[in-house]
Amino acid sequence: MEPEPSREWTLLAGGDVLMDRTEPAGIDPFEFIRPSLASADIAVVNAEMAISDRGTAVDKEYVFRAPPQAAARIAAAGIDVANLANNHAGDYGADALLDSVGWLETAGVVALGAGADDTAAYAPRVLHTAGDVRVAFVGASMVVPWGFPAEPDRPGIASARPTTRIVESVRAASREADVVIVVIHWGIERRTCPTSEQFDVTRELLDAGADAVIGHHPHVLQPVEFVGGKLVAYSLGNFVWHPRSGLTGETGVLQVDFDADRIVGWTFHPHLLDENGAPRPVASGPRFDRIRDIIGHDCARHSPPPTTAAEPTTESDSPEADTDPEVIQPAPVPEATQPDTAPEATQPDTTPEATQPDTAPEVIQPDDAGSVDSGVVDEPAEPAIQVPGLRDGTGGFDSPTDAALVAALDSLTARAPTGGCVVVRRAGQTVFARNAEAMLIPASLQKLPLAEAALAILGADYTFTTAALAEAPLTGGVLDGDLYLVGGGDPLLSTPDFAAMLANHQSAGTPLADLAADLTGAGLTQITGGVVAVADRYDTLTTVPTWPARFATQSIAGSLSAVSVDQGWRAPPGLITTWGLLPTPAPALRAAEIFDDLLETRSVRIPLFPRVAAAGGDYSGHVVLARLESAPLAANLHYLLAESDNTLAEMLLKEIGVVARGSGTSAAGALAIQQVLAGRVAGFAVPADGSGLSPSNRLSCSQVTDVLDLGGPDGYVGANLAVAGRSGTMENRYRNSPVADLVKAKTGTLDGVASIAGFARAASGDVFSFASILNSGDQWIDSGAASGFFADLLEILVGATGG
Repeated sequence: MEPEPSREWTLLAGGDVLMDRTEPAGIDPFEFIRPSLASADIAVVNAEMAISDRGTAVDKEYVFRAPPQAAARIAAAGIDVANLANNHAGDYGADALLDSVGWLETAGVVALGAGADDTAAYAPRVLHTAGDVRVAFVGASMVVPWGFPAEPDRPGIASARPTTRIVESVRAASREADVVIVVIHWGIERRTCPTSEQFDVTRELLDAGADAVIGHHPHVLQPVEFVGGKLVAYSLGNFVWHPRSGLTGETGVLQVDFDADRIVGWTFHPHLLDENGAPRPVASGPRFDRIRDIIGHDCARHSPPPTTAAEPTTESDSPEADTDPEVIQPAPVPEATQPDTAPEATQPDTTPEATQPDTAPEVIQPDDAGSVDSGVVDEPAEPAIQVPGLRDGTGGFDSPTDAALVAALDSLTARAPTGGCVVVRRAGQTVFARNAEAMLIPASLQKLPLAEAALAILGADYTFTTAALAEAPLTGGVLDGDLYLVGGGDPLLSTPDFAAMLANHQSAGTPLADLAADLTGAGLTQITGGVVAVADRYDTLTTVPTWPARFATQSIAGSLSAVSVDQGWRAPPGLITTWGLLPTPAPALRAAEIFDDLLETRSVRIPLFPRVAAAGGDYSGHVVLARLESAPLAANLHYLLAESDNTLAEMLLKEIGVVARGSGTSAAGALAIQQVLAGRVAGFAVPADGSGLSPSNRLSCSQVTDVLDLGGPDGYVGANLAVAGRSGTMENRYRNSPVADLVKAKTGTLDGVASIAGFARAASGDVFSFASILNSGDQWIDSGAASGFFADLLEILVGATGG
């Protein structure tokens, strides 16, 4: 049975493209872009220039024009749609604008948002994917110089002032296409956060039927959000421009993955402009961190102070001066405003930061912004938490030689940014304590007791087994019936690209391709049935009941299942992080589909489509055709702790439930953790989850240091913590600080929570275990203050000379 054409497809989008220098110089500015635009089903950019050798410059401060061959260069890069609805396409008059349309269309590129009259300029343009998904593009500009708008008898661009005409175009497009994408020029230049007008217009466009809105004009990046199944990229910045070194030189490729008419995931691939103004990929460093901040809604602190009260129509696209100040935040990245991961890390440590609502894709808006409906049901309020002040109380010390250390810590806690706790120990003895027993929300520090319990219950050498079963053995290479892919809860069962990403993070994925190779190596050439995934080991919940509902549509954790590949993410080829991805709603089915593909690429004939077995099947009499063992648990503690992977944490919690209590549920695993730690950590309560994402978790600083002291700095947990300035969530924190290499720790962030715990090696040679949890109740934590507080704490510890 031949498979139906895939309805899955990918959109790649870039920002402003200006080729007035690169094209005359014979430079291909698209050469280093990754993923390449040609790899997409459809690629779109904003052509911020006239493409012509005709016309006279209009009376404007800045006018941009590239030679006609720029159109062929755009086409050769794999770009399918070039938006001309902007404030520069008409810089050389009507003839040059029509040349731009003509040269692009001749090269095979849709010239969007401009034309010989208003009908042509406002007309939706429909493209068809290989799977025959109809995708309509509508282009418009809210930055409209005098004389630019198209009229019934005059060439020009589609104006979105007022929005009436463009909203009508979107409605018309939604009637004739499966997907509608609006490409719009708007906003204020060099402002990294959207304006209230952008929010208001977004709501109009989405309500009219748009599925995605791709914005540009500010010449800097702005956030990407995913709202009610629809995506908005407020600004994709300068994609090809003149050389830039600051904010205006930070850009990237937005990848949006669709299954027919539904968005199933998105990824932002950061790039920086090089000496030719061409984008090149970047994977780490402070500018990478800033890109991640802005795309993930931590945009306000990166906006340069305005020099004038700019209006949305301001013409200030200077081609010469990069006037935006270089405001890169020095390492460390502030704890409370950064997803708790290293830049290349595969997972935000927790949901977003304490000073921002949740990272993309949830909407964050200025006070005067119109809201965009996220479609999230209101969640029950958590019980109020009493947060004791850090500025009160007393500290203790063991000997007079600790007096200077205690005095320094006293001074530090006296200026704490919010309430919380601090505990410092040496060799298990408390040196300093503030509110040591206060039960607070720990965020990702919850992974510390999870890891210790997993080692105690499962063991460091524990492995997960994925098996291929059948009702009968192979006969002449033919399997009569179905092939059952039986999940053993392997949390890192991987495709080759995902396994490569894990390897880059010192972790060992389990290659599902090895199981397929074992089967074909045993002679399998044909299955008369289909591939059937069996996920009975765990319950059917793909998320955690105690998490806020909005997490289900955010890049927080993959889908949980006893048989899940790539952690249940819709993982694109060549990924370097899971940041920005969305979980698949049916992880077991996805696993069956991937395994089916792996077998078919090895020439195994499979007539039936993959599917998932009904729950409760009996496979005790089936034949085991092949088994696939994971790496031991100890090999992936780095990914759990240093990289702070939430999906791995929750899968381990369910496996603990199976082994300790015979039930593959989060609740069973949580109860087992409490039972194994209760005798070693005083007052340890049943956790709400394994990852620390739930705001229902409670730990004290005393309990956290108790957990750390179980194995010490060289035990399995201590050895797999992130190292300051070197690895995991600490890689870009404290890199140029006195604490680099001397501190290893687990960090955590949630709304209103910032935390850190680990080990610090002092100048005296002492090793301190420490924990600090800051909670601000229902208020946002001051991100800079929380970051500074933790940095000062660590510097005090590593600088200690007494004891």
